[in-house]
Amino acid sequence: MENSTSAHGTQMIFQYLTFLIGTSLSMKCVMYGNEAEA
Repeated sequence: MENSTSAHGTQMIFQYLTFLIGTSLSMKCVMYGNEAEA
């Protein structure tokens, strides 16, 4: 049980980090895009 729970928690953390990285990259693209257009 502990191993499966730990693995599940790690998977959630990995998905959360992936989401944060994707969001930050998207924001940077939008910011750079706006600066390029300006």
